[in-house]
Amino acid sequence: MQEFSISRSSLKGLEVVRKGYSLETGSASIAYKLKNEQVNDYLDLEKDSQLNMIINIPEPTVSGKNYSYSIIFRKDKLSHSEGIVGKLKGN
Repeated sequence: MQEFSISRSSLKGLEVVRKGYSLETGSASIAYKLKNEQVNDYLDLEKDSQLNMIINIPEPTVSGKNYSYSIIFRKDKLSHSEGIVGKLKGN
């Protein structure tokens, strides 16, 4: 899935299902309800299907040391994940 854009403004328009933060690991996660024709097509779902999109944020990203996320798309028994890794400016 090369061209699925996620931005703060696009996330603001989605319904939040759950937010979480682990004091033990320093990691965070947030789950959204998502209805997106491009994602549904990629996952071979009906075009108007709604699924959950979970964004996992590891501690190094939360604390600003690194830049990586995992995105998980879930619907019923389907679970598909994608990783996003990059570099912070100045690192």
